[in-house]
Amino acid sequence: MKNILAPLLVLPLLMLLHAAPSRAADAAAQEKSDATFQQFVERGAAAEEQHQKLISTLSGGWHYRATVWAAGSATPASTIGRSENNMILDGRFLESKTTGVLNVGGHDVPANGQGILGYDRAQGLYVSTWINSLSTQVVNGSGKYDGQKRLLTLSGDLTNPLTGARGTYREEIDFVNDEGYRRTIYAVAKGGKPVKLMEIEYSRSPFPTPGAENASPVPEAGGEKP
Repeated sequence: MKNILAPLLVLPLLMLLHAAPSRAADAAAQEKSDATFQQFVERGAAAEEQHQKLISTLSGGWHYRATVWAAGSATPASTIGRSENNMILDGRFLESKTTGVLNVGGHDVPANGQGILGYDRAQGLYVSTWINSLSTQVVNGSGKYDGQKRLLTLSGDLTNPLTGARGTYREEIDFVNDEGYRRTIYAVAKGGKPVKLMEIEYSRSPFPTPGAENASPVPEAGGEKP
């Protein structure tokens, strides 16, 4: 009888000894999974207040005046349009939608565009994406904000839409004040110098009709800036 009962008594003990390391491994795996999830949540959370505040100052409806430098020495012509900017996805990004006209080499062409601007916590950089009805490329950029200059500078790859040359671009967003801001875009060919491609002025007030002898309604420095 003792010979029969001995294995029956040892078997549960062996099962307990085997289960203990398994439970410990499961607990360690769960702890690692929880830590990974927490990091995922933190990286995906909306940007800190100062970054959100900077981007959100561009929210709302804007009038814009765009100038394109299509030829080296030619005097560029300006055109006007509208832009609607809204914070989306719980304040993570600023979505922009524009409608208007661009003058390219003396030709007025309808131009619609959509863009996204945000702050990527994982990279520690501001990031942007832009598409429009005059091109099939998606322009992505990233960069930093200079608080002293009140200037957000973004850069990335670009195929120059006027020349077809592959290179990069630099975009400067100047936070003039609550009533206006300015975007200036430079194209940089490989091994070349930056060439001014476009300047877009934004104002809460309508711009005069192109050709009218009026000053820009975009206020100069002196107002409140982020």
